[in-house]
Amino acid sequence: MSFIKSIEFVGKQQTYDLEVDHHDHQYFLSNGILQSNSHAVAYAIDSYYAAWLHTYYEKEWLATILQSENGNPKGIAKAISEIKTYGYKIAPVDINFSGIDWNFSDELNAFVPPLTSLKGVGDKAVEEIFNFRPYKNLNELFYNEEGEWKHSKLNKSAFESLCKMECFSSIDEIKNGIIKNHKQLYHIIIDNYETLKKGKWGITSAAYRKLLKNGEEPKLIIDKLIEDNNHIEDWNRSEKINYYMELSNDASTDLLFPIEFLNKLRDKNIKSIFQFENETKFIGWFCIIDVEKKTTKTGKSFMRLKVTDNESNTGWVRVWGDINTDLKYTLWLAEVTNDPNWGFQANLNKMKLIDAYE
Repeated sequence: MSFIKSIEFVGKQQTYDLEVDHHDHQYFLSNGILQSNSHAVAYAIDSYYAAWLHTYYEKEWLATILQSENGNPKGIAKAISEIKTYGYKIAPVDINFSGIDWNFSDELNAFVPPLTSLKGVGDKAVEEIFNFRPYKNLNELFYNEEGEWKHSKLNKSAFESLCKMECFSSIDEIKNGIIKNHKQLYHIIIDNYETLKKGKWGITSAAYRKLLKNGEEPKLIIDKLIEDNNHIEDWNRSEKINYYMELSNDASTDLLFPIEFLNKLRDKNIKSIFQFENETKFIGWFCIIDVEKKTTKTGKSFMRLKVTDNESNTGWVRVWGDINTDLKYTLWLAEVTNDPNWGFQANLNKMKLIDAYE
């Protein structure tokens, strides 16, 4: 076997990489020195393509990145976080602006998630939405020009999912505050679905003719239902997050970590518990995403909390004590110890619940 005795620099020259007909694609020179195939060149070419697309077709490229991470909660959260640093906004799913894939809406000036990402809204329903939209108001959403119910594929369960995911923000009644929130719209549609399907008057054709014959003026069913449901308050933050998790396997970052909350943490220099790498005792924040209640052999109560932060870090915190309220998706500030054997630990009496919007 030959050996390399010395290496001398002779300047830069154009060279070629070698491909080897071998299962591990590697070529050994001598003295254990290894020469790989042109993987580095291939990666460089891909990087050049990506940089070129990012430079000249930035919105299309970023939408493609979002689409590639769709369905991957950690990946999509990271992509959204990075895209926001460029000054872009992320809109919620919208019945008028969402497509089959992630896209950038010039009208909303934001990236919009796809309708196809929602559970309960099938491909046929999405296709029907695309055929009939844009929907300016509820009358156009429900009825054709003759006042008859227009949808056959967009059924009750699909409307339920769309309401819970707050997909009707571009409808006039929501946009102009006539309907104050999507919970009102949910009850208007879901509680009165069969009535709405009878037509814009909410009654049969025979009943409508009878009213006219008697000199009575029928009232549009939509107007009546808006009045009847005007008192309904919006879903709370926890309910909205639960709906997002249930229907899209992901929660809106802005719901989990409102910008006001993150700004407050930054201003006070408060870090998440995952940012303390070398410290064993510290004060940090976390968001609870799951709870396991347990008892020691001696009868002492404790909880195992699965927690996360806005960087999609996750872990478990052992908390001594118990609390009966629903803790999912609540935000906490706590004095935490990080034990090499037990991991994160805290005492309930040294934890403080944070109001995300305070």
